[in-house]
Amino acid sequence: MARSWMVNPKIHCVQHLMGAHAECHIFWGILNKKKSIKGYINSNCIEINSLLNYHKILQEEMLRRNYNHNSPLDSLPDLSYLTYEEINVTVDRQKSLDMLLERCDKCRENYVQLCDNNEYIFV
Repeated sequence: MARSWMVNPKIHCVQHLMGAHAECHIFWGILNKKKSIKGYINSNCIEINSLLNYHKILQEEMLRRNYNHNSPLDSLPDLSYLTYEEINVTVDRQKSLDMLLERCDKCRENYVQLCDNNEYIFV
């Protein structure tokens, strides 16, 4: 399932960084096709109001790591089919971080280094 982790992208290993970027585009496509997002909301996976900003900071991190980025997201599609609550739902960032760190040793190493450098953790 696609997921917006909503953590500092410096935490992500290469796989999770590229996956998080691709998932922004997946969410954009879901919204553009006016599909239901209830499952993503119930699974703590989507934060529509932050989608463009999250994509931007993922893009910046990809470029910082000297990866290419040729897939801009400049605007959200028409969201009129969604409720106010769906548009304004937020990801529980701590739960998301805990899940990521449980899944990936490299992300956990990056997280520890970020904490040691007193960098921000959440988007």
